[in-house]
Amino acid sequence: MGQEPWGISGPEFLSYYLVGIGVALLAALLVRVAAKAAQAGPARQLSASELGYLSGGPARAVETAVARLLESGALRASRGTGYLVATGPASADPLEAAVLRKCRPPTGYGLVALQNRLAESRELAAIGEQLVRDGLVVAPARARGFRTLSAAPMGLVFLVGLARFVNGVNLHRPAGWLGALLVLSAALTVLLALLLRKQHLRTFRGDRVLSRTMKARNVIGSNEALLLGGAAGAVVLGGLLAFPDRDVTSAIYPATMTTGSSGSSWWGGGGGGGSSCSSGGGSSCGGGGGGGCGGGGCGG
Repeated sequence: MGQEPWGISGPEFLSYYLVGIGVALLAALLVRVAAKAAQAGPARQLSASELGYLSGGPARAVETAVARLLESGALRASRGTGYLVATGPASADPLEAAVLRKCRPPTGYGLVALQNRLAESRELAAIGEQLVRDGLVVAPARARGFRTLSAAPMGLVFLVGLARFVNGVNLHRPAGWLGALLVLSAALTVLLALLLRKQHLRTFRGDRVLSRTMKARNVIGSNEALLLGGAAGAVVLGGLLAFPDRDVTSAIYPATMTTGSSGSSWWGGGGGGGSSCSSGGGSSCGGGGGGGCGGGGCGG
């Protein structure tokens, strides 16, 4: 039969390869733990926009600001277009003030266009930088470095397996099981690379602060209840689709809302929504149109 490739039999290599995959997964876990570890910064009360950023990144911060402005009546979703149009005075919150400046009538902005226009704004950059200083969010450059580092061991395992696979094929050895493990290790490499892809990565302290704050919003009279007791609290966690006024969300998102017998709403892609007037928060209307994307916002 000839000498085994690399002096290791097929079954032996498969067992070593499985161990290698396990070690690479453990290494990725340790890298992620190291990425989320951060020195504790000063404790302070976060704004609603900061909590939105902490929960879902820059896009969620914009959605949270929009939710608070819709609820206060300083912003409305325009009938038929879904555009967000400013109707009230400036806000003391820098990001909310930036939203109102962008949405000055007569044109306004769709949600996605607004998120894109504010993506590089100094207001969002300032929120991200402050959360990094507070030890709640990992700096983007650091997160990217850890993303590469977390996927590298699995990528190395894949390359070793690929070399063995090619060698075995050239020697006309059976390689079906190794081929399956190659697919697995390649998929895990891609998955690990994507885990830290998002623009923001909370530290462990950030996880605790967000969890504690969202629980405290249910305590009557607390600062968190005043800040997040209305629509903002739901949007911080679930994006603007969680806004309680369905007439407003049907106006903002270019999707069809189907209501089942239980009364729950499910959103599908495609055409414009129905039209009906909103009675809450100074916001108008149903109707389709306007830019939008699901749940946690775009890029969040």
